[in-house]
Amino acid sequence: MNYIAVVHKDTGYGISFPEVGGCTAVCDTLDGVLAEAEEALALYMETLSDLGKPFPEPQGFEFALKNTTKQGLVTTAVIPVVENDKTVQINITIPERHLQRIDVAAKKRKLSRSAFMTETALEAIKK
Repeated sequence: MNYIAVVHKDTGYGISFPEVGGCTAVCDTLDGVLAEAEEALALYMETLSDLGKPFPEPQGFEFALKNTTKQGLVTTAVIPVVENDKTVQINITIPERHLQRIDVAAKKRKLSRSAFMTETALEAIKK
């Protein structure tokens, strides 16, 4: 997923994401602000994820330019959001009868036990 960043220059460089209200970064150099933007966007998205909120849909360059002030505009950049999808093994203890029910439900949905439990847990978190 990519978001459009808009860079402005005043005394330093500022960067914002019109599609992601409230996510900004500042730095003395253009290269620095682009690096800061990646970190700011990643932290913003991590916070949304922790709160169970969806990521804003990317809208593209036209939306970004239409929804930003032109004064001091330097450039735009495409900043990717990289989600951490590292898989980790866990050990849980549940009654065998529950495990059997989970396995039946997962099979009906053509999911592995792990995928079913992950999806079900994430749905519960969103509620």
